Amino acid sequence: MKTDLLQMEDIKEFFLNYGYAGPFPSLNSEAFKYLQMAVRKNHKSPLWMLRLLLEKFNILQPGPMDDRNAHINSDLVFKASTDDDILDRVSAILGPDLLVWMSQVICRWPGHGGADWHIDKVNADVEGVHVSVALTAMNHKNGCLQIIPGTHKYSVDLEAMAQQGECDLSDADSMAKLADSIAPENAPHQVLSIELKPGEFFFTRGGLWHGVVANRTLGSRMAFITRFMHPQFADKTDHPCVLAKGQDNYQRRPLHNSPMS
Repeated sequence: MKTDLLQMEDIKEFFLNYGYAGPFPSLNSEAFKYLQMAVRKNHKSPLWMLRLLLEKFNILQPGPMDDRNAHINSDLVFKASTDDDILDRVSAILGPDLLVWMSQVICRWPGHGGADWHIDKVNADVEGVHVSVALTAMNHKNGCLQIIPGTHKYSVDLEAMAQQGECDLSDADSMAKLADSIAPENAPHQVLSIELKPGEFFFTRGGLWHGVVANRTLGSRMAFITRFMHPQFADKTDHPCVLAKGQDNYQRRPLHNSPMS
């Protein structure tokens, strides 16, 4: 089912049952367009690959949009992350009070090997919503996300199971077979490739099994991600938290100012 067709009140039930929601229609805000232009310009620079290598070997610190704290370091990322179209849908799941606690621009260059299957444990601990927004097209050729719906309900250690030879974290079919063996009542499990047009976005729940396919094209695949949680969970992460919407009535830890302040 395409969850962009769901009513707001149905998004939460779908998200809790299947561990994802979307894709949702493309963002059209000025904030998104400015971020998209800035990222494309930055990553087309001939010095970008050199900078990336220097960052990888801890010789150079990531730029303000590229590290995981872009929500406090980049006004472009923060403003795009808190677009009303995003906040309205996240609020349908988490409620009117929202903290943003992690944001980052991610670029997967030609030949990038993708990412092994994993879960986002901290995002599961805070019962949060992970938002992925396409800055360029994201598809099976250039490195889109793959998920197995419903697997956020299975409390397993994927890395430990891989070490025991029960699955191959680099192979989607292997992960689907593992899910079938863990929960045969839900078999056969389906691997979904989440393909997005520029500006489209989707949500995943912490604990959902997911991986990223390799970029087999000659172009870079670019996106930005951001994570939200309810203020009651603010003490469960070390990442800086910023109030994105509503109020913080729990005051579990000091909040950071947004880069717009």
